[in-house]
Amino acid sequence: MQGKSGIILCGGVFFTLLVEASKERISKRDGRKGKKGDVKDEYIMHDLVDLCAEGFASFDQEKFSDSVSKYKNCGSNYGDSMPFHNGDYKDYVYDAITEGKSRSLYLMNELIRKYLVRGKMDGTEPTALMVRKIMYVIRHADNVEPNDEFYADKNCGLIKQRDLIKTDTVDIAPFLLGVWNYILQNCPDNKSGKDTLKKIYLKKEAANDLGEYNPAFGAGFRNDLKVNYPKYEEAPARPAPRLYDNAATPEDDIPVIDGEVVEPVDMPGSEEPKFKEKYQNFTNNGVFIDTHIGDIHFGG
Repeated sequence: MQGKSGIILCGGVFFTLLVEASKERISKRDGRKGKKGDVKDEYIMHDLVDLCAEGFASFDQEKFSDSVSKYKNCGSNYGDSMPFHNGDYKDYVYDAITEGKSRSLYLMNELIRKYLVRGKMDGTEPTALMVRKIMYVIRHADNVEPNDEFYADKNCGLIKQRDLIKTDTVDIAPFLLGVWNYILQNCPDNKSGKDTLKKIYLKKEAANDLGEYNPAFGAGFRNDLKVNYPKYEEAPARPAPRLYDNAATPEDDIPVIDGEVVEPVDMPGSEEPKFKEKYQNFTNNGVFIDTHIGDIHFGG
């Protein structure tokens, strides 16, 4: 058993560090004032939830957004919008990483491409810094043991915690997949990460504020670590039809969407527009892939 550090690895801590490295975001409060951001927390969570197992979550716009906020803040009661306590969901994720890893890696590559910042900002590279901070949490977490195994090595291979925190090079896609799977399988107590969040943030005036990240958290840990980014190769036979920014995607990888286009419907007495169901046929380069009915599109 490791010494007590007060640091816990859980879903809220992982997601907070993932969001820290994302492109410009905006809070709900500022969004109501008309300010715009590149991405929203719920977009990232949507793709993370559906990454290895589609169809388990309820993406009702209002409820899901609230659940994401509660989960990110290490709440234990974040509703039923996300299936993290569902045994079948966790089995699907495990199977996807151990048996269907090529598609899972492709989808994680897409998530990294869409949401995370590669370029240097204020002398740092946010995504590489995120990897080192997650490694720092894994190194010091009271709920992770040296012999615990992660599917976080190259091509989602198994690696023990004691070896992972000493590795010279990390492939970011299998690393994030492996840590996410470990959390889902072994760290169900999301509330236990609240004290860790207090170390990550300098202050948060309100629960939904973006907050200011503490630059001292994990500072100097594994500065020698090399982070390998994904190479965007040809999509698997069945790519994920969940791209919010198709214009930035290589043409061959864009699922072509046919069928009804979903538009928001203004409802009397409602501040926000509602969304109606859609029927979609997904094709790639003219080849039929799948049909989805009733999926929710969040808009941009």
